[in-house]
Amino acid sequence: HIQFDEATAILAADALQPLAFEVIADGLADPVAAQQSIRVLARAAGAGRLVGGQMEDILAEREQLGDADRLHRIHRGKTGAMIRVAGELGAIAAGADSSQMDAVQRFGDAIGLAFQIVDDLLDIESTAETMGKRTGKDAQSGKLTFPGVFGVEHSRNPAAALIADPIDPLQMFGSSN
Repeated sequence: HIQFDEATAILAADALQPLAFEVIADGLADPVAAQQSIRVLARAAGAGRLVGGQMEDILAEREQLGDADRLHRIHRGKTGAMIRVAGELGAIAAGADSSQMDAVQRFGDAIGLAFQIVDDLLDIESTAETMGKRTGKDAQSGKLTFPGVFGVEHSRNPAAALIADPIDPLQMFGSSN
């Protein structure tokens, strides 16, 4: 949207989303895995996760209202949903069983939430030069963020814990060494 315009960016996204489903449908030889992957991706990208999280974010900004529960819903949607589904799609392609899928989902949720918290912190503490994008925009637009709800210091602790802890569910897969 910066290099071209918002309408072109929206159309590019509209073209890329169905392409993901086409790649899955054409790329997975196992029709059951393809169907499961398409379902998982549709749910992650839809109203319950990515789109829903983005809409919740827009509403929180408009209303200038929010609490910890709303903040978690927003952050588990959006980018968090895409990080989680990336792991889920890999697990499906690898033939993961339900306990392995659960571990991958817990890992994806933790990393996705950590990503969003760190992104919120960087918007406050970093510079445009370091980030490669404008900083300070969350506070200017009244976005619901972890530092806005919990403060900067109280946002660092959950981010550090989320980054440190998610490896635990993956121990079931063993080491590749």
